[in-house]
Amino acid sequence: MTPARFRWGLMFVVVGVAILLTNADVLGYDYWMELLSLWPMLLIAIGVEKIFLRSKLKLVSYLAPLLLVGTMVYVGFITDGGSCDDESYSSNRWSETIDSSVNSIDAKIDHYKSDIRIGQSNSNVVKGRFDRFSRRPKIQFSQTDSVANLDIKYRRGGPGRIISINGGRFDNDWTVSFNDKDTLSLTCLGDDSDVDLNLRSVPLKELTVENDDGDITLEIGTLVPDVFADIIGNDASLRVRLAEGCGLKVDVSEANYVDYLESLNLVKIEDYYISENYDSSAVKLNLKLDDKLRKISINFY
Repeated sequence: MTPARFRWGLMFVVVGVAILLTNADVLGYDYWMELLSLWPMLLIAIGVEKIFLRSKLKLVSYLAPLLLVGTMVYVGFITDGGSCDDESYSSNRWSETIDSSVNSIDAKIDHYKSDIRIGQSNSNVVKGRFDRFSRRPKIQFSQTDSVANLDIKYRRGGPGRIISINGGRFDNDWTVSFNDKDTLSLTCLGDDSDVDLNLRSVPLKELTVENDDGDITLEIGTLVPDVFADIIGNDASLRVRLAEGCGLKVDVSEANYVDYLESLNLVKIEDYYISENYDSSAVKLNLKLDDKLRKISINFY
């Protein structure tokens, strides 16, 4: 029996067993997506087989298929069973209902290099939609007394991402939506990505954005009297839009943006710039800027 014949015979047996286990809900459909991400192992096994086929170590050629079987068994252990796994590639939507006792949301979103859009949901829920062709991020949600805590984290490393589609209408992105009832404290962590924060209808209280080499768009409404935003991004572009008549305070550690801030008729006081109507305005945006931003733009709607 040739090594190739042994290899394909063994693979047919193992794949058949895996299909039976999937139909029995012992293995989830995630198993096959994770396995597909490790397809180079097939090339490695065939390569090992060919190298030793006509050598004195021909026995090694028969061991190569065991490498493939070991890979399939390994993937079976690292993926959870059941076809409705919360981490399923096909389950790229998530939502949670906010309890009526909650009045504030503390959210931290680590989106890595995925473009992200954050806006308002239409009901008393927080929800998300994630890249269709990557493993769903790790999501932790809890409600304690009057506070809801949300932690969304991109799954780095491992066989979690099998396909990357970029360009045009197929851009990979995340969309997360919050309700318009509970005050929001939000942290967004990413890199080299577009961050679109359309929070005009969301009661934002505190915001921190870290996004090197990215494009950040922030739109603030009038639902919270005092909004505090900290924008950090090496070589990032920032565009801010706030309601006409809102007070504005910009805290900068360096003088990089002096000319632009003065063109907005902001007055310098110590280490920050302030609008003339800041003290009297019913809504105030307190903006702290990283001194390494590539570009900033502030205007009113």
